[in-house]
Amino acid sequence: MTAVLGKQRERHFRHTPGCICNPETYLHQVGKKMFVDLFELAKKINKRLLVDFLQTKICVNPDCPLGKDHCVENVGEYEEFELFPHFNHYEVEKYDPDTGLTPDILLTNDDGEKVYIEIFVNHPSSEEKIKSNIPIVEISLSEEADLKCLKPELNDGDIKIDNTFTECFNIPNSKKLAEKPICLKSLDKARQHFLDYFRYYQQNEQSVELVYSCTKICESKNCPHLEKGRCVKPTGFDRFDLAEMFNTFIKEDKAENFSQDLIITNGKKAKIRFQFGLRLSETCEYGDDGRVVQYAINLDSDTYPWQECSVVQEGSKVRFLNFEKKNELDCKRQFFNAIVVYKNGRCMPLSEHRITDIKKKILEQKQAIVEYILIPTSRLEQELGFPTYKDQFKAAISVFKLKKQDVRNCFLCKYSGDNSYSWDDDSKPIFCKTFRFPCSSGQAVGCERYRIKYDAVQEHLNNEGLKRLLFECLETYRIK
Repeated sequence: MTAVLGKQRERHFRHTPGCICNPETYLHQVGKKMFVDLFELAKKINKRLLVDFLQTKICVNPDCPLGKDHCVENVGEYEEFELFPHFNHYEVEKYDPDTGLTPDILLTNDDGEKVYIEIFVNHPSSEEKIKSNIPIVEISLSEEADLKCLKPELNDGDIKIDNTFTECFNIPNSKKLAEKPICLKSLDKARQHFLDYFRYYQQNEQSVELVYSCTKICESKNCPHLEKGRCVKPTGFDRFDLAEMFNTFIKEDKAENFSQDLIITNGKKAKIRFQFGLRLSETCEYGDDGRVVQYAINLDSDTYPWQECSVVQEGSKVRFLNFEKKNELDCKRQFFNAIVVYKNGRCMPLSEHRITDIKKKILEQKQAIVEYILIPTSRLEQELGFPTYKDQFKAAISVFKLKKQDVRNCFLCKYSGDNSYSWDDDSKPIFCKTFRFPCSSGQAVGCERYRIKYDAVQEHLNNEGLKRLLFECLETYRIK
């Protein structure tokens, strides 16, 4: 910099010609200079130069449920790291042949120990430096006012750099071994929170409702209608008040993973097991008789699933096992959508929907029908919310095609288009681009211009839920 001492403008400093300077370079250079001055001052007045680091704990659980090598948590307590007199030599921008790295300032002692001092303006310590396992003290400077951390007030005690501007890596003894996997400690915390939460509602005589789906399942061992598959009909939900019906909690240890389950009982035989994990499971190791409520805990969130609503209802964070009622079901009253394929390639939905009538129709036409799909309307409602019948039919004929059936249907023809006036006549959903007239999708049988459009098969199966259900139904529900 050169001084500008003119008579007309205010006196100031100006960069010399050709000088390359920016705020980052300025703060970085001044930061290094001020740290060296502080280190020399500590030597001169023979006082300790210290920096605080945050105490952490490291988990080395070999069977981490998160699949990590280790997790680290802050203990919330600071400890002191001595820069002087433990280290009594310094070098600026000195290449370290042991690591191949060049720290901003290298501190060493006569025992061969070393520490890197890094001045962080825009570029923090590299991953390579951190993984070198060399102790690093990183001093963060974002503006000129931050330089005050390198000019602390002097008193009768030690000289300490303000930890607001520092971050430490690889400091000896900075990590302690966690006595328990950190993620499981978080589950313990969640478990205790649930216990306190439940007791609060119970003591204040408020309800904690548990709501679960109630279904009816055919228990017949020899179904007169179906050779494979059973009828299932959802009948809504059942509920009861946990806080009113149950009063005692038991913690059950699971020593193999340091975890515990909570069991709530009514003082008699009735009990419900509550499990807390990082994810939900579709199975339960306690057999079919024990009722289980599973909670999935998000370690990155401060809110637990039971805080969102005092009604415990199944969802992405909660799962019920062994709660469904299995009452006897009258199969003759169960409804299916049936779609069949004939030998000539025609696909037709059957107008019959009761399983007894569908069975009769398929057996009557046994010689002409080569394949069929039975779709329980209860599953369409429960799993997919009732897709349109047109979408069901187009997906079904596409499934037949993928199963190598000789299907001939206008919905799969390259010359077909949607009949925009089909609302006027539901029986003619297709507009034939070759013959220029609306028609039913079965017109393809015997049509000399029929050409399969293989892209249409995939287009009609873009609903993954419906596709999965149709393939499952094709294998599961078979007429006896």
